[in-house]
Amino acid sequence: MATDNTSSTPSIFRTLINGSHILHQHGILDAYGHLSVRHPEKTNTFLMPRNMAPALLSSRADIVEYRVDDASPVDPTSPPGYVERFIHSEIYRRHPEIHSVIHSHSPAILPFTITGSRVPMFDIAEFYSEEDVRDLLIRNQRLGKDLSACFERSENSHPSVVLMRGHGFTVIGGGIEECVFRAIYTAENARVQTASLTLQLAAGTAPLKNNEALYYLQDSELPATTQMTQWSIMRPWNFFIYKRYYIGIYGRKLRQRAMNLLVPYYGPQSPAYANERQQRLSLIRILGSNLNTFNIFYNTDARWKGFLVRDILTPSDISVFPTVLCAGLNVTGAANILLFRNLTEFNPSSAWDGPTPTSRYAPSFAYLTECLDQFRSTLGTPADTSMSPSWTHLVRFVATEDNHIRLGQLVDTNRDVGKDSVNGVEILVYLIEGSIFDGRVTDKIMHVKQILSPVDSTQCNYIRCLGLNYTDHANEANLSLPKVPIMFTKPRSALADPYPATINIPKCAQDDTSDYESELCVVIGKTGRDIPESEALDYVLGYTASNDVSARALQLATAQWSFSKGLDGSCPIGPVLVSPSVITDPQTLRIQGSHNGSVVQDGHTKDMIFSIAKQISYLSQGTTLEAGTIFLTGTPAGIGYFRNPRLVLKDGDEFSVEIERIGSLVNKVRYE
Repeated sequence: MATDNTSSTPSIFRTLINGSHILHQHGILDAYGHLSVRHPEKTNTFLMPRNMAPALLSSRADIVEYRVDDASPVDPTSPPGYVERFIHSEIYRRHPEIHSVIHSHSPAILPFTITGSRVPMFDIAEFYSEEDVRDLLIRNQRLGKDLSACFERSENSHPSVVLMRGHGFTVIGGGIEECVFRAIYTAENARVQTASLTLQLAAGTAPLKNNEALYYLQDSELPATTQMTQWSIMRPWNFFIYKRYYIGIYGRKLRQRAMNLLVPYYGPQSPAYANERQQRLSLIRILGSNLNTFNIFYNTDARWKGFLVRDILTPSDISVFPTVLCAGLNVTGAANILLFRNLTEFNPSSAWDGPTPTSRYAPSFAYLTECLDQFRSTLGTPADTSMSPSWTHLVRFVATEDNHIRLGQLVDTNRDVGKDSVNGVEILVYLIEGSIFDGRVTDKIMHVKQILSPVDSTQCNYIRCLGLNYTDHANEANLSLPKVPIMFTKPRSALADPYPATINIPKCAQDDTSDYESELCVVIGKTGRDIPESEALDYVLGYTASNDVSARALQLATAQWSFSKGLDGSCPIGPVLVSPSVITDPQTLRIQGSHNGSVVQDGHTKDMIFSIAKQISYLSQGTTLEAGTIFLTGTPAGIGYFRNPRLVLKDGDEFSVEIERIGSLVNKVRYE
């Protein structure tokens, strides 16, 4: 599977996943068909899902990197791929300007692959060799090369769609968004043409022109009507993204959180957790289409004994999923909704084939609440969760609708909203009611006008910072590793927002020593003291990105760093606060800093000298950590002061802190 480490890779993976889901939603891809993209950094490879239904694509682990030359996987241990990946490899090889390919079997298009009316057609029968399997599939490089030739441009022909006789069609584009655009509207055009032909035949009207049944575009009209701009592509793309999350089958809102809280349970004779995550994902997506229903599944298949629920039925969950039903699969595979009345019979300690359903009728809400209480008493309720927030990706923002500062849950949690903000891409959120500590996600959609720091100065009472907390940073400073965490502080006035807010360098620091430090930021969610290391992560509200902006001349003038690192606006954080339910282990994150587009820091939180849990525990000994406290957890190697030549933040520069699964904190530099 793909193992690339370039900075642009995460966003292309997210776009590939989104594109696959959108194509499934529009009937372009079903259990078959595939979307690929040329690697953004390595043009001799391309990225493509493994052999799976596109709707079930969910993570980077589901995507394989292939070589353009021969369609072989870069990693030989990658999971099996599509047989017809040669379609993609040969198009990329022949057409370097093409960066995305779709192959589809859309029913809207298939009739035209048989009639051959006014469409470019690839007839594989003309290219078979004696040894080829004649199943219409592009099984080798030679057939892929023959197909790719159909996209060759001429003075009067610029084909972007080629039909494949009796098989489907292939679409090319300069990027995923353009390719998806073309595929969807090719199918729409086919439906319009089919309806027009049917209408013409039914009405018995005469041909409109040139003895043709339909009046097609004139050759002179083709260039202008088919010309695309980035604006015309992104408008439907953003709408498709919105629909994808609103419908919910692909992971709307807390679907991912729900999935993580479900644990498949196997009987004593069952194989141990093989393909656990994928099977769990499949069932949730197939059966969990009701957005207001939390489904607990069991399958009559002998390999499965059911889904057990682990510590999920808290008031927080009730507010999001007010109804708890149990869904089973009958022998035909159709969804069969059942109500389990005697929920107290549920025993997590033994194999369970499901209690006997006594009713198939919708109960009252009061009865369901009673069932929830029984479930909760059986399983046990986690401590101190009655006011826990329901968000997973929180942003504080100025709303386009009313210019008020509000909280929101990202609609598309896969996007890097820091980069979207810089690029002017529309950002949608679900409105959050309440504070960052107890906020409840609603179904109201709002538009982000400006992203702010996820924590404001009234909620933060203290900013605690660690110095020299990465092994490589200690090495570049030529200092021995500290035995205990080195702490300094920043005042609340140092807090600053992401782009378009700027890093303001005051006159006292305009001495060519202003520096950057890319850091993981931790926000404490509940007050504690003398916290054991084993419980420390339970106190985390969320994780975000931060930049510990430092005035080196002022720093080196004294042994105490708080003044040199505590200047106004020297602590931008954001753009999104990610819940621990998403980042379950903060020591698994890649962190990068980029100066004017060039990567200058590239580290990983696994290289911290003191882990996040250790930091929280150590700094709480004899000291109360209040909710809202912010931790800056240290920076990896690559700061400007130790580079040769030295690198400083100058007026007009741009600096970006990008952290895996969080996104990019971007700021311009402004000298006061």
